[in-house]
Amino acid sequence: MVHIDIFLVPANNARSYHTLITSGMNALPANTADGEEEWRYTELLMYLPSTWDVSPAALEEPQNYWPLAWLRKLGRFPHENKTWFGLGDTIPNGEPPKPIGDQTQLSNFVLLPFLHRYGFNDFLDKLDTAHFSDVLNLERENMCG
Repeated sequence: MVHIDIFLVPANNARSYHTLITSGMNALPANTADGEEEWRYTELLMYLPSTWDVSPAALEEPQNYWPLAWLRKLGRFPHENKTWFGLGDTIPNGEPPKPIGDQTQLSNFVLLPFLHRYGFNDFLDKLDTAHFSDVLNLERENMCG
């Protein structure tokens, strides 16, 4: 199976949020549907508020670490389940969806187009074989259907 690392790009004066980026999903191609081969290689991004404590000590605590844990879980999901991720895909935490932790009502993830390319051009150009998708957390009430 694939090994998923998480890169942390800290908030700065140009970006008022931390960025988490998976690395490793694109080590193996995902099992895409016919005509969707461009999505065989994907990596994920998640954004955290600049106030989120990303220090090593804080990330030892589940209430701070869950975004990284979920990115790793999502990064392995297509490979473990012989499937693929496309834009607009939603991933619930169970059926029915349950909150992902005691400290939040977030219970679902949706994959969106990568919108915040600013400051990442050099990094992303080196990974031109991968698609990047933003991961947005949703509460159960915000899911359609």
